[in-house]
Amino acid sequence: MKKIIFVAILGLFSLTQFFSQSMLDSKTYAKVMGAVFEVVVEKTDSKNVTYERELPIDRIDFTIRNDKYVPIGTAFRTSDGTFFTAAHVITLFGESVYKDYYIRDTNGEVYKIDEITAFSTDRDFISFTVENFKGKKKNGFQIAKSIEPNSQVFSVGNAHGEGIIIRDGVFTSQTYESKNGEWRWLRFSAAASPGNSGGPLIKADGTVVGIITMKSENENLNYALPIEEAISAKKNVGVFSKRFNYVIPNIFNQKFYHESKTEIKLPKKLNDLQKSLTKIHNKNIEEIIEDIRKDYSPTSPKSFDNSSGKAEFLSSTYRIDFPYVLYLGETGHWDWAKPAKLNTYRLENNGYVEFGRMMNQVFSVIKKPDDISMKDLVSNPKIYMDYLAKATNLNRTMAGEKIQITSLGEPVKTDTHKDFFGRTWLVNYFSIDFADCMVLTYALPLPSGLFVIYSIGSTKTIKSESFHDLDFLTDFVYMSYQGKLKEWKEYLELPAEYAPRSADFESSIKIERGETTFEVKTDKIELSLPQEILKVDDDTTLFISNGYTKNDGKLGIENLSMGVYTDPKSENYTSFLIRYQNKPANDALEETKNFWTQLMREISPFNGIPTDNKQFTTIQKVIFPEGTTDENKEDIDHAYIYGTIMTCKNDKDVILEFSKKAQDCFKLKEAGK
Repeated sequence: MKKIIFVAILGLFSLTQFFSQSMLDSKTYAKVMGAVFEVVVEKTDSKNVTYERELPIDRIDFTIRNDKYVPIGTAFRTSDGTFFTAAHVITLFGESVYKDYYIRDTNGEVYKIDEITAFSTDRDFISFTVENFKGKKKNGFQIAKSIEPNSQVFSVGNAHGEGIIIRDGVFTSQTYESKNGEWRWLRFSAAASPGNSGGPLIKADGTVVGIITMKSENENLNYALPIEEAISAKKNVGVFSKRFNYVIPNIFNQKFYHESKTEIKLPKKLNDLQKSLTKIHNKNIEEIIEDIRKDYSPTSPKSFDNSSGKAEFLSSTYRIDFPYVLYLGETGHWDWAKPAKLNTYRLENNGYVEFGRMMNQVFSVIKKPDDISMKDLVSNPKIYMDYLAKATNLNRTMAGEKIQITSLGEPVKTDTHKDFFGRTWLVNYFSIDFADCMVLTYALPLPSGLFVIYSIGSTKTIKSESFHDLDFLTDFVYMSYQGKLKEWKEYLELPAEYAPRSADFESSIKIERGETTFEVKTDKIELSLPQEILKVDDDTTLFISNGYTKNDGKLGIENLSMGVYTDPKSENYTSFLIRYQNKPANDALEETKNFWTQLMREISPFNGIPTDNKQFTTIQKVIFPEGTTDENKEDIDHAYIYGTIMTCKNDKDVILEFSKKAQDCFKLKEAGK
C-alpha cells in the first residue's frame, strides 16, 4: 500500500478496440462481448496546471482526444443480473478526484454504478448495480460448474485501456491465499495486462470461472478469484479487511504491520460507502501513527533522546547551509543526514532552489530572488511551488513526450502544523487532477527564504497518509538560521498570520541596528557590537545555530551558536562566532570525548594562537564558565568555543586585537541542563 513515488505522470488511455481468439465460436464470442464492460471515469480538467509549451493534444489518437471518459478496468455481468469487478478497480476508501464510476458497453452506452451489494477487499471483488441498465439478464455469464487443471481458459478485459480483448491460455493450478488459506486463487497463463483487473476468466464454452485480480510478481502467471467465492459471500455485507506494512520515512529499520477487519451493512450507494470506509481507514492510520509516536517521537523510549548515541546529539551544534534530518538507520542507531546529492536550480535576481531526494521525499532550500519580498513568498504558496515544479522537473507525458509543468496553480487546501519543538510549518496541498495526484508541501520560513519538504503521490495517499508522515518528519529536522541583515529584517517583520514563530528559540531572536551599535538577542546569547569595532551593513551576514538541550530533563532546542561575517569576497573579510559546547556523557563516542579533552586542555587549534590558512588568518579559543580553574575543570558541564577569521595574513596583532574586542561584545546565558 505504501508508498506511491510519482516519477512521471502518465498519459491518457485509448478507447475501445476489439480482438477475439478463433477458439471461441461466433455465438459465444458475441455473448462474451455483450457481458463484459469497461469501467470508466469522467476525464478531469486540470485548469490549474500550466506547461512550458502547448500540450501536443493533436498528436493523440483521435478516439482518446474525443473520449469523455478514462478507462481504468473491467467489469462483467452474470446471468442473474449481478455486476462484478475487482475491488481495487474502484477507490472504495480514501479521497480521489473521481467521484463517480461508470461501466461502458461495446456500443458506447455508459451507465453509472449505483449501489454496492457486496464486496471484500481481501478477496478483491465487488458486486454492484447500475442505474437504468437496458440489457437483459439472460445475456450475462453462466457460472462454470467446475474446471480442471490444464484446461483452456480465456482472459477477457480492457487490456491497457484499449478495449475489450480476449486472450487464451491454460488454467494451471490453484494456490492458497497467503495468510490463513481461507480460499484458493486460480492461476492461469492467459495474458492479463493493466486494465484487465475485474474482468472475467472464462472457459471455451463462455462460462465464467473467476474474477481477474492480479499478476504474479515473480513469474509469468496471473491470478483470479474463483467466482464461487464472490457468489457465496454474505448477502448485503461488505468485508473491509486491510493487512499492510506502514513505513515512516526516517525510520529505516522497522515496518509497522497493521491488520484490521470490519463488516459493513449493504447495500449502499457507492459515494456513501466510500465515505464510511474512508472514515474507517483514516482512523486506522491515525491509530498506527499514535502507536508509532509512543515509541519514536523525540522523547519516546526508542527515539534518539533515549538512544545510546544521544550524547552526540546533545554535544553537537552545527552551522549548516542545508538542514539535516535525524533518522534511525537499519543498524538501529540514530544519525543525521541530508540528501547525498544536492542540485541547484538558478532563479532570476539572485535566487535559487537547492534540492535533493531522500526518505521518499524532496527536501529543498529556496533562496528568494531579490525582487520577491518575504511576505509575498510566505503568503503565496503558488510562488514557491512554481519554483519547485521547475527545479524538480515535474512533467506530464503525452504523445510520447514529457512536457514540463511550470505551475500547479493555487493550493486546494492550506493548513499549519506545529512540530514537537514548537516550530510552525506552512502546509499546502496542490492538486494534479488529470492524474488523480497531489503535491503536499511543508514549508518553514528562514531569513533568506524557505525550507520546504514536499511529497507527491495519489490523492488517496496524500490525504490519508502522507501528511502524517511529514508531521512526524518535521520533529526530526535540525537547521540553522542565517541570512544577510536586510533579509533578517524582512524575516523578523513577517506578520504572525503568515509566518507564526511559536517556538521559543525563534521568537526570542531580536535584532537592532543603531547608528553606533549592532545588537542581537536570543534566548541564550546576546551580542552588542559597536560599529567602531566592525561596521555592519545590509550585506553583513548573521547566523544563529540551534542545539539540543535538556532543561529539567525535558528535551528542547535552544540557540547555542551565533556569528557575524562580512562579504567573503571583500578585501577585509571578517568573521567571528561563539558556540556553546556541552560536556559529553560517559557513554559518548571516544571521538566526542576526545574533542572535549582537547578543549579542556586548550590544545591547538583551541589555544588562542593565530594561524595562517591560505588567504585567511584564524584564531580559536575556549571560554570557560565564570569561576573555572585548572583544579575544577573536570567538574564543569559546558564551555564556549570562540573563533575569528580575518584577511590579515602575517599580521597577527590585528586579529588578536579584534578578537579580544569582539569577544567582549558577547553576553552568555546558561543553556539548559
